Amino acid sequence: MGVLITRDVKTIPSHAFERVSVGQVMSGVLALPSTVSMATAIQELAFIAVASEAEDWIDRVTYLPLR
Repeated sequence: MGVLITRDVKTIPSHAFERVSVGQVMSGVLALPSTVSMATAIQELAFIAVASEAEDWIDRVTYLPLR
């Protein structure tokens, strides 16, 4: 299972939370608001790729940047 990276912060996170609330497994979601620069997004995603596994994000929605 992979991780979904999206800039659609209006609809994707709510769909993800809906799935989890009814007990459906979903891959993790990393939500990047349009205000996050591409440079920051790349740095954040590179950090996540090195520091974690896809399984760490199952059933989670995380907004970037992490800091």
